[in-house]
Amino acid sequence: MTSQSSCTKLPAAAASLAALLLAITAPANASNMEVLLERLHKKGVLTTEEYNEMREMARAERGQAARDKALAAQAAESTQAASKDAVVSKWKNALTWESGDGQHAVGLTGRMHFDYRDNSNSFAKNYDRDTSSLANNYELRRAQLGVKGYFYKDIGYEVVGSFVGSNTNTIDTALMNLGYFKPVQLRVGRFTQPFNLEEISGSNASDFLEASYANQLSPAKKLGAMLHGQPAKGVNYGISVFQEGFNETTNETARGKQVAGRAAVNIADLAGWKDSVMHLGLAGTSGDYNLTPTTSSQTSAAASTTTRGTVVGFRSAARGLTNIYRAQLAGDALTTATYGGASNTDAEVNRKLQGMELAAAYGPVKFQGEWVKAKIDGRHAATGSFVQGDLRAYYAQAVWNITGESWSNAYRAGAFGGIAPKNNFNPGSGIGAWQLGLRYAKYDASGISVGNGTAAAGAAREQNSDIGNTITLGLNWILNPNTRIMLNYDRTRFNTAVTPVDVTLLAGQTNTAMDEKVLSVRGQVAF
Repeated sequence: MTSQSSCTKLPAAAASLAALLLAITAPANASNMEVLLERLHKKGVLTTEEYNEMREMARAERGQAARDKALAAQAAESTQAASKDAVVSKWKNALTWESGDGQHAVGLTGRMHFDYRDNSNSFAKNYDRDTSSLANNYELRRAQLGVKGYFYKDIGYEVVGSFVGSNTNTIDTALMNLGYFKPVQLRVGRFTQPFNLEEISGSNASDFLEASYANQLSPAKKLGAMLHGQPAKGVNYGISVFQEGFNETTNETARGKQVAGRAAVNIADLAGWKDSVMHLGLAGTSGDYNLTPTTSSQTSAAASTTTRGTVVGFRSAARGLTNIYRAQLAGDALTTATYGGASNTDAEVNRKLQGMELAAAYGPVKFQGEWVKAKIDGRHAATGSFVQGDLRAYYAQAVWNITGESWSNAYRAGAFGGIAPKNNFNPGSGIGAWQLGLRYAKYDASGISVGNGTAAAGAAREQNSDIGNTITLGLNWILNPNTRIMLNYDRTRFNTAVTPVDVTLLAGQTNTAMDEKVLSVRGQVAF
């Protein structure tokens, strides 16, 4: 009786076991479970009714598993698509918004440089606008705001507006850069031309408030196109074509196009020297541009019919005396005297520049210097006036990061960027970075000759000393990567006594000096 009861319960037990196995394994392996059920049915362990019921359950589980898998794949795809469309905000010394897939970005950029200058010299007091640079003054040196970023990772752009200076030149930078192939990239728009290490390093990273006399010969930012890149680690180059004027259509016969080229190498990178920079750069420009002589619009004297155009000139250090040297050619005389009247015809100027850059840094100490030679040939065909010859400018400087920041961390793409403090300034926990600098800068225009035009047009002229030099002592406090305070003392000496240009003196006054001293302070924020 007992044996017979156990036998009759065996199919039910087997069925329960099969159902349990089905519940456990069906989601992962429902098709195999159907094979198992079929074998149990053939062996008589499962009745036909039980087999059919369990097979339908297995098939239902298999269908549900497939649906779950499809839904999971769809959800993952939706999540991935959403992440690509998402915008992520980031802060790394500036605010940037980046797409989730990293292909697109836009960021804010800007700077504000606010200066105070205290001038000490023996020039007489006067009220002419040309000599306003002699006064103690506050100046909003730079105020710029813009955007920069990239599309599809390799198309870079930057547009920066300037709110200080000429109303006709409110765009400081506007460029597009195609960077698909890093060794050979194309840049078009208004951008810094490949000449002069000071200019390429930029005003936010300058070691002193103002750049040297060598920088005053640089083409700076111009409209043009440039091929540039880094063909090997530590090697950078740029070759550009540009025009002198802003949004200017130049006379075809006068050409009005210039070319510039620069190559720079960091030998320390090539040699694998750690914590070091050994920079060598060579650069040059060549080409022509048009110059329109005008009458003076800045004099307190009576309006004149004489038109002149400045071919070359220098301003003293720290934006001190304007036109401590200048050479001008004469244009057509006006029929009626007027302020700021333009000559009937343009002059043509051919300019060639050669530049050499040297910089050596180890740890927190940097030595840097540049030498620039300019060959000038400016002529006004209608008057026969000319300015031609050679002039030179150079500087040598040393800068010590007192708080120990390494210059190699600031060097990139053939130029020096800003120093990032080891510890940002925060009362009680950080003092920021401190720098001490010394620079000697000089210009020599003694090789320039000036030829007079016709008597009716008025003479070409050369004014003030043809040689000058400046010693600058600087102390910089970098509170954080976005903020710094700078203090400079500049002393400029002239080869011969200098007279401010276009000055109307009061009775009994003299207005010459052999030197100029300027104490300057700057507050700077940049991002």
